[in-house]
Amino acid sequence: MVSRLALLLASSLSLVACASPTPYTPPLTELPSAYRNTAVLQAAPRAVAPTDDRWWAAFGDPILDRLVQESLAGSLDVEAASARLQQAAAASRVARSAQLPSGVVGGSAGVQRQSLNEPIARIASAFPGYDRTSEAYGLNAAASWEIDLFGRLAAARRAASADKASAAAGVAGARLTVAAEVATAYIGARELQRRIEIATARTRTLAELDRLVRLRVQDGAPRRRKRSRSRRT
Repeated sequence: MVSRLALLLASSLSLVACASPTPYTPPLTELPSAYRNTAVLQAAPRAVAPTDDRWWAAFGDPILDRLVQESLAGSLDVEAASARLQQAAAASRVARSAQLPSGVVGGSAGVQRQSLNEPIARIASAFPGYDRTSEAYGLNAAASWEIDLFGRLAAARRAASADKASAAAGVAGARLTVAAEVATAYIGARELQRRIEIATARTRTLAELDRLVRLRVQDGAPRRRKRSRSRRT
C-alpha cells in the first residue's frame, strides 16, 4: 500500500514538472489621474514612420555615403550583432521543427562466411553448389511525434521567435549607432572647415581694409602739409 502511494505521488510530481507555464501577458497598470501627462499617455499611439536604412543619403554627399558604407562593413559591433541574429534564427528554426514529426531511416549491409566446423555447414557442404559466403541487407525506419500536451514546445517556439526579433533589433541598432557616429563626426568636420573658410575670408577682408586705410593715410598726409603751408603764407 505504501509503495503504491509513493508511486502515485512520483507520477503526479513528474506530470507537474512537465507542465509549462501559461503564455506571459503583461499586467495592466492604471495610471493615477494626478500625473501631468496622463491624457497624453492614454491617447491612441500615433503611427511612427519606419526608419530609412540609408537615411544619411538624404544629405546628398558621396563622401559621407562612402564613409558610412566602409564603417558599416568594418564594424565589429555590427558583425557581432549579425552573428547573434543568425544564431537566433537557427534556434527559431529548431524550435519550429520540434513541433513537426521526426523520422529516422537506417540501413545495414554485410557479408558472412560460414565455418565448415559447424554441423550445419558440414551437412550442407555435401550438396553440390554449396556457397559458404552469404550477403545480408537490411533497411529500417522509425517515426516519432511529440504531442505538445502542456504547451512546452509552443512556449519554446515563442521564446525563440522573441529572441530572433530582439537580435534583429540589435542589428538595426548597431547599424544606426555606427552610421550616426560617422555622420556626426563628418558633419562636425565639415562645420570646422566652413568656419576656417569664413575666418580666412574675414582675415583677407581685414587685410584689404587695412591696406586701403594705409593708402588713404599716405595720400592724405601730403595734402594736410600743403594746406598748413598755405595758411602760414
